[in-house]
Amino acid sequence: MTIHEGLAEAILALLEIKCPSNEQRAIMHAVVDSLVVRLPLGFDKQLTKQEQVCLYWSAKGKSSLELATLLGIKKGTVDGYKKRILRKLSCNNMTQAVFEGLKLGLLSTYL
Repeated sequence: MTIHEGLAEAILALLEIKCPSNEQRAIMHAVVDSLVVRLPLGFDKQLTKQEQVCLYWSAKGKSSLELATLLGIKKGTVDGYKKRILRKLSCNNMTQAVFEGLKLGLLSTYL
């Protein structure tokens, strides 16, 4: 169960909805998802300094190999940073992660 799912279920319980229908669950999950995106960054979305740098250079169009060369680290390390960024920002690709990073102000330090 994800944090969002747990939060949706907790809200349903607080509202004393004993046996929520699938429709009620879907609505509550959608509400929680829309609210969570607007909340300030929590512990689950904090990027490390390395992840922030990786996100910044990805926004500038650098590939994993270019970024690894630039930072003097292995490409696999860069790929690991990118995987964590995608997980933390709930994104499917780095383009989406850069967009999320901009919305959340994660790139404002660098731009």
